[in-house]
Amino acid sequence: MNLKQTKKIKPTKDSFLKLNQKKLHIVFTHDLISHFLYQRIGSRLKEQYNYGKSTSFEDILYSYNKNLKNKIQPVLNKELFKYNQLIIKLSQQLSKNKTIQRLKISDKNFEDKQAVLKRLQEKYAQVLKQVTHDYLKGFQKNIDEILLTARLASTLELNFLHKGAQHLELKAKDRKFGKIAVDNHYSTQEIIDGALDEQTRLYRVTRKTHIIGDILVNQQYITSQTRDDILLIQNRIMEEDWEEVLKKAGTSSIEEKEKNALFGALVLKEKMLAKEQVIEALKIQDRERQALKDRSSTPDLKHTEKPGADREKVRWIGDILVNQFGLSEYNRNKIVKKQMVRRFEHINLKFGLNISSAQQELFDELEKYFHLFYSEDRISAFVKVLREIPETLKRENIILWLHHKNISFGRIDKAVNALLTNQVGPGQKTLLAEGKTPVPDTLTYELQFNLKVKTPDDVLSCMVHQGKPLVQEKRHKGEPGINVHNAVVLPPTKNLLDIVRGKNVLKSGAVFKAECDGIPWLSEKNVISVSSDIKVPGDIIPAFSPLEFDCDFEVQGCIQPDVKISCCSLTTERLYGKARCSGNISVLEHTRGADITAQGTIRLSVVNNSTITSEKSIIIHTSANPNPNDATYQVSESILTCNDIFKIDADIASSIIRARNRIIFTRWKIGPDCKFIAGDSLEIIALKKKIEEFSSRIQGLSEETDHLKQRSFEKSAETKILHEKKIKELKTHILTIYRSEPETPEMDFRKTIVPKGCILQFPHNIKTIESDLAGFLFREVYNEEKKQFEIKMHRW
Repeated sequence: MNLKQTKKIKPTKDSFLKLNQKKLHIVFTHDLISHFLYQRIGSRLKEQYNYGKSTSFEDILYSYNKNLKNKIQPVLNKELFKYNQLIIKLSQQLSKNKTIQRLKISDKNFEDKQAVLKRLQEKYAQVLKQVTHDYLKGFQKNIDEILLTARLASTLELNFLHKGAQHLELKAKDRKFGKIAVDNHYSTQEIIDGALDEQTRLYRVTRKTHIIGDILVNQQYITSQTRDDILLIQNRIMEEDWEEVLKKAGTSSIEEKEKNALFGALVLKEKMLAKEQVIEALKIQDRERQALKDRSSTPDLKHTEKPGADREKVRWIGDILVNQFGLSEYNRNKIVKKQMVRRFEHINLKFGLNISSAQQELFDELEKYFHLFYSEDRISAFVKVLREIPETLKRENIILWLHHKNISFGRIDKAVNALLTNQVGPGQKTLLAEGKTPVPDTLTYELQFNLKVKTPDDVLSCMVHQGKPLVQEKRHKGEPGINVHNAVVLPPTKNLLDIVRGKNVLKSGAVFKAECDGIPWLSEKNVISVSSDIKVPGDIIPAFSPLEFDCDFEVQGCIQPDVKISCCSLTTERLYGKARCSGNISVLEHTRGADITAQGTIRLSVVNNSTITSEKSIIIHTSANPNPNDATYQVSESILTCNDIFKIDADIASSIIRARNRIIFTRWKIGPDCKFIAGDSLEIIALKKKIEEFSSRIQGLSEETDHLKQRSFEKSAETKILHEKKIKELKTHILTIYRSEPETPEMDFRKTIVPKGCILQFPHNIKTIESDLAGFLFREVYNEEKKQFEIKMHRW
């Protein structure tokens, strides 16, 4: 595509203003114009914009000074070329993403899609070629006009691209900010990288760029004075903001007084006010400072302060001199500039910048008299005197040396005076600066359960479910300190109780949680664990019902009536309530009035008036010495059902026994009113219903066939043949169902008398015993000749 043949599209007035402001900013940051001229041109540009005029930045600049053209044009050309390249790169990525999304939903083939992307790439290559050609000519056009003319971006997209470019430019400056902070030990690279990531996150959420210095101050990783120092040497603080920087400078009372006293001293040196006026202004400031201190220490006044209200501050010395003593705003700004010169000198000393040879000679000479050393965290700085200090040494010399050593916080003036007056002799040391000691973070733990487990009540009241919080870790935030280098010292963490995760415990964030149901406990070594094996040293009473825990319970007593318990496995001495288990159940003594369901095996001893159901087997075994107060029959008036084998070594009466596969008795007595059911499972019942349905249909077809036999016409004969064929098919289905049964259930009465009147029930037959029988095995067998099932008896 030939860009020269495309119709030009003029950018908006906003775009033209932003381009002029970009040029103004470039020229100012390269120190090519004064701050005064910067403000004047900025105002002119806004006026021209408001009046709808399109005067270029160059025309306005050269109206003030034509001689600047040769100096400014190369800088503008170079910086705008770099900026335009960035805009083109961002625009190309945006266009590529949009094109790819559009092609995804189109019906074009792969080759056509690649051709579209290739044409887009060629367009941007042509744009970049044009911008490079303009750079070689020494003049850059408005990038907005170029992209609009090439139809590669809309006005809305251009605004988005410029914001993104500004963010990237600022991010580059902030990387340099981070490097300065790391090189001078104000921060670590890890903290800087985290702040840059946070900067990116905030930009994505708010579409506003937050400078890294503010982020680090908000996160309490650096002090505001350190942030301002680095921004000043990066030339990122405008001159009109210098006074605000001075007001905020000084994190100690000594530094606060020094900066105000210096302002007053400069006013006197320039002979702007009388000495008495400056002294009175400083006294007024001292009185305000003391009054504020008194009010802040009064409890009643502390509570009356409204949340969110601006806290009262001591007035800046410049404000007092202007408002009460007639200092002009012009002179005030003049003093601010002079004081900032001192600030820049100290910053240069601190960061090792622009140190003169005379200053370096002074520092080398002072090293012969003083040895500086620090505490481990550099909260304290000490000086050891190596030789007697000469009278020619001045206070200003020591202060400059301390700035060079980057001791900019907590300086002790009394110690400096003691050095100058030889109160500290050779070989002696003294505390020279004292920073702010950090207040450590404290880590405490709040237990969510009872530690004392003695009685059954304690055990059951302490139990927790899976996912239940056991311990809440609470961190009480401390306060960072500041060392003598004005660098933040992060507060350490002080553990009042160090809890360690043990068995069946998961730590999620600041919370320890149970990974299973059970009883939590804390060992002597502060290991938090959860035990799923529960031993209850006594009875479980209805007050704790229902108990629903996926645990293994061992009850050293009785589960009382009206108690409902749901668990994994259960062992108890006596069970009179309701139990649901996913595992096995063992009742060592009595089961009375109980309702038990288990997916595992159930082992019982004495069972009365209970309903027992097991997905596996039921085993009843009477203890060697049964309780004489028990009934004659150890199993009575109960219904017991299992899905495998039922084995009983006990007397039984008035009960129903169900087993899917087998019922086994050995040498025990069976009383009246007993019913034994083998193979009566849900599957068998379903098959029986099918057989009954097929039999009913067979009977209906047979009756209809008999009715047709009485007729002689041809159609009746055909229908009769169809009916007979259908009857044969249904009988085949019944036979298939019979033969498909995988197992043959049986009842095994080994040397046990089965009394007259007992009912034996199999899937397809019911037999009532007509006389007493002993030692028989009953099995339901299919008779091939009769085409039906029969009960066969086999004597042991």
